[in-house]
Amino acid sequence: MGNSYSNILPLGTPRRNGISGPSTSSTTLEESGEAQPSSLTPIRQTSRRRKLTTDCSECEFKTPEPVVKRAKLDTPKYIYQKLFLEGAKSDVTIRALGMSWHLHKLYLEQCDYFAALFSERWGAEKKRVYELDVLDSRVNIPGLDNVFASLYQNEIEIDLDNIGGVLASASMINLLVVIQRCDDVMVETMNGSNVLEYLELASAYGCQTTREAAMVLLERMFWKYSQDPAFLKRLSYDTLVEVCARRDLCICEGEKDLYHAIRRWFYIRSKNELDCPDSDLSKYFNSQPEHHFYKYHLLLKNVRFQHMITSKRTMEKLKHDHLIGADMLDTMMKDLWNTLLVNEDKNEVSSFFSSEEVTDDFFYSHCRRLGRHLEEGNKCWRWAGYDFGLDLVVRCQFRTVYLIRNFSRDHGLFQLSVRKLTRIHYRMVILNASGQVLLDSGRKMCELALDEKEIVGSVSTDLTNVSIHLFYLASVPGPSADKYWTAIESPGPSEVKNEV
Repeated sequence: MGNSYSNILPLGTPRRNGISGPSTSSTTLEESGEAQPSSLTPIRQTSRRRKLTTDCSECEFKTPEPVVKRAKLDTPKYIYQKLFLEGAKSDVTIRALGMSWHLHKLYLEQCDYFAALFSERWGAEKKRVYELDVLDSRVNIPGLDNVFASLYQNEIEIDLDNIGGVLASASMINLLVVIQRCDDVMVETMNGSNVLEYLELASAYGCQTTREAAMVLLERMFWKYSQDPAFLKRLSYDTLVEVCARRDLCICEGEKDLYHAIRRWFYIRSKNELDCPDSDLSKYFNSQPEHHFYKYHLLLKNVRFQHMITSKRTMEKLKHDHLIGADMLDTMMKDLWNTLLVNEDKNEVSSFFSSEEVTDDFFYSHCRRLGRHLEEGNKCWRWAGYDFGLDLVVRCQFRTVYLIRNFSRDHGLFQLSVRKLTRIHYRMVILNASGQVLLDSGRKMCELALDEKEIVGSVSTDLTNVSIHLFYLASVPGPSADKYWTAIESPGPSEVKNEV
């Protein structure tokens, strides 16, 4: 048996706490054991000097009744043992997958599927043997056994190794309460090793809570999970597209990490090999026609290539890999040059940042996405690459995170476009190793002078084995990434899926 979950369900016979009859005793017993007069016993009081007396004739016939000991009967356990396991007084037999269950219509009718099956509309109210036609390959005998058992008791045991079988079985007979419990269990036990399985189950059986939880976990931890070739092999094209299109996708280091993850996914799915050294990847992509990967534009348009082409080495690699064509790369270079000229014009910059507030849609579609994994706290770093004269530094110190606009007169890389005051729209997210949020600053805006810092926030635990993800916009941006793919004609979905 694998790990299992047990929880109370509103199914089967309700548990009774014992049997008690009406109280007829006219005398109650305190903890001391002494009899106390009750309101049913007549009490007569004489003059002040006379003693309190009672009617002796009544005392002779009315004696305290003994205290009744009430024993609690475990009725659900008895019902489960006798009726389900032993099949006592069974009035119906259910057959499926070569197995027979001797059950009871009264209990099965808790499920709408069997209530309809046993109704007169089907002319089967007197039928005693039913053969279930199982079409779903996930339905199995342990799953059906668990689901049938839940109708006889107020709990269900879910083996995590067979949660798919339980969910499929419950869905087959439309037992909603078990489906809901499976939904809850998958959310509670979700991690990197089962998130893709749970996502597939949730999509197949309509478990929306699990599906959204899986997508949130993937958007936070894809940068980490994608380093495992086995994970990439199990990842479907549709799921990869959906993850990369998420607004809150957390990236580590920069866009190049997302780019390399997609490269590995293409290679693994094409070659069916988990070992993918960079030399083999380069040969594979260089051997493809220039526009071969344009059919996957729904995926590639989520990579912000325009944020990668800030070095000659990156430019050469993009040309070599053929994920995007030379014509698209040239267009990006022209737009980048135009963006540089715009940010050199103080009037253009001032006009952009003094206009209406930057909307969420604009911010998340144009912002730079960066990140870093920290094994221990008290670190200070910058991300390499040209950013229109902005040298943005992150410092983690004593559980507090700072954004610093660094300025060094000896650092020639950042001398271009130096402005006295820079407005920065940003959001920072700090995650632990499991993908739980330690800090989410939300969208903020600050104005930093040279060498000025902004306190982003503090966390309640040490910054050990965490990842820090930064979304920011500090200059007038160029076109969004999807603009370059609008003219690409989309192939049919089957064409893409068949190839990958």
